[in-house]
Amino acid sequence: MKKLDIQAELGGKGRAILMSSSAVQSSFESEVLELSIYTKYLV
Repeated sequence: MKKLDIQAELGGKGRAILMSSSAVQSSFESEVLELSIYTKYLV
């Protein structure tokens, strides 16, 4: 199996923004979970 070099692939400076939807999409929330569905699976 080929080893992935994260620093070489994603190296650099800056920020990454993870979003559950784009500007024109809706995100869904669950009334029974403390977190949003996106955050539950992200965490």
